Amino acid sequence: MSGLKGSFDGFVGIDVSKDKFDTCGITGDEAKLFQFSATMDRKGFEKLKGHLAAVSISSVLIGMESTASYHVNLFSYLGSAGYPVFDFGSSGSFPSAGEPG
Repeated sequence: MSGLKGSFDGFVGIDVSKDKFDTCGITGDEAKLFQFSATMDRKGFEKLKGHLAAVSISSVLIGMESTASYHVNLFSYLGSAGYPVFDFGSSGSFPSAGEPG
């Protein structure tokens, strides 16, 4: 991760399932910003967005591990808010930010 530290102030990992997602955010210095589980609905999405306020949109990188198509709503929500989101789904492909995988 050392090559990315200068480019981003924060990194967020999201593991998506049918009813919930688990997420953890760290700073570029690897200090934990947050870690929690939330429901796969607007309330859960807004909880995540509130935690993302700790870093600027342009300086956070979000990686999402999807299961089936359960990630699409959260992926779209974050992408429409301007966050760079990448799907590290089971296909192993890495689409451009904001493009559902």
